Amino acid sequence: MGIKYRIASEIDQGKLVELDTVSSDKVLAGYNQKKKNLLDVEEYFKSGGCFWVAEKAGNIVGMVAVRFLGGGRGKVKALRVHPDFRRQGIAKQLMDNLEKYCLEHSIKELVLGVMSKSVPAVKLYELLGYNKIEEKEVESGVIACYYRKVLK
Repeated sequence: MGIKYRIASEIDQGKLVELDTVSSDKVLAGYNQKKKNLLDVEEYFKSGGCFWVAEKAGNIVGMVAVRFLGGGRGKVKALRVHPDFRRQGIAKQLMDNLEKYCLEHSIKELVLGVMSKSVPAVKLYELLGYNKIEEKEVESGVIACYYRKVLK
């Protein structure tokens, strides 16, 4: 049975928290806990955005969301893939779905932030055409890189 990609719903909330816990390193998890609503599915829909999951045999193995910022811009949030399912193209497919959705909803520019120590994520974003626009220390020892992509 393959991976199924679908829009998340409120009933997925507990599974999203579990995935976030197993897929984030301790520094990143601690930093994310300070951000309210990171995994609140309904908050993304309120902005006109969306939240997707990758599911296999009833288990959520990946997720990504976009929050619309206005002015044709969106912010990518919460890209996660379970460690047992990495390097199978799930993150790329989730991002492809997100970008297609954005274009369908007149979003022409995406921005995102990623921790510099998240080397696989940084490589993925750069492979997908995201360009680094800024790098800064967000708290002691935690460096964030910010990226931007104009969708075509």
